[in-house]
Amino acid sequence: MRRELWQRLGFGALCGTAGMAPLAILFPYKADSSLTALCGGSLQLAEFVRLGAGALWGAAVCAGALLWRRERGNFFTHSLWNYLLDCAAFVLWGWCCMGFSLYGPTVLFLWGVFTVLYAIGWVVRWLTCRDDVNAIRKKLGLGSPAPSPLKWRESLPYLVLTAALFLCLRPLTAPVAAAPDVPLFQALILPFLAWPFIAAVSGFGAGLRYGFCPLLPLTAGLAFLPNLLWETASYSWVQALLYAAAALLGELAGILRREWKRKGDMS
Repeated sequence: MRRELWQRLGFGALCGTAGMAPLAILFPYKADSSLTALCGGSLQLAEFVRLGAGALWGAAVCAGALLWRRERGNFFTHSLWNYLLDCAAFVLWGWCCMGFSLYGPTVLFLWGVFTVLYAIGWVVRWLTCRDDVNAIRKKLGLGSPAPSPLKWRESLPYLVLTAALFLCLRPLTAPVAAAPDVPLFQALILPFLAWPFIAAVSGFGAGLRYGFCPLLPLTAGLAFLPNLLWETASYSWVQALLYAAAALLGELAGILRREWKRKGDMS
């Protein structure tokens, strides 16, 4: 395992450095860039930092896959450590590529991009593992597993994607929402169109497939609350209740659709 780890680190660092080299040639840093200023005005040091960030990102991606093969821990702890490692490396890599300041909307934007993409990949991995387990149970002649408490296992993909979109949609749109000529984006489009749509669609999908999933409305409401920390938008905690209600209505619509389809198949 240790030998494979060093091999993965070396190969990933080599690939990351090779991927950053064309950027250094085609888009060299300027003397007035933020990263150059942080490096004391040295363009050579700024380029070296960018190459190092690429090497770190490549090494994190290649070595992070080994976390899933650890005997200690479980699927969720492996996911957490893999997410933290890859996210930190990605944010540093993206920040060095853009040459922006370490603080501000840029870091939040990079975090939002990575978190949404990671959530999608995590859901695909979860569904693949669940299908493999079900196939093994079928070959062994075992029946379907009993529903989990509150249907948390069945609704987990919907919970993860809903939470990721509620948490990351505002950071993803931070460059647009911060512009002075688009105040309606953060005041109308996000709170009255985007978030209710996400909650309702997630609820409809979960209700259509699994019936009533009580954790989904709770997740939609709780995942909205961190958006109250944004100073540029006047959101209210009451909106969390509205998004939870939207998810609940979506679930009820999905359940009704499911029952209507079942009756149609029986007739």
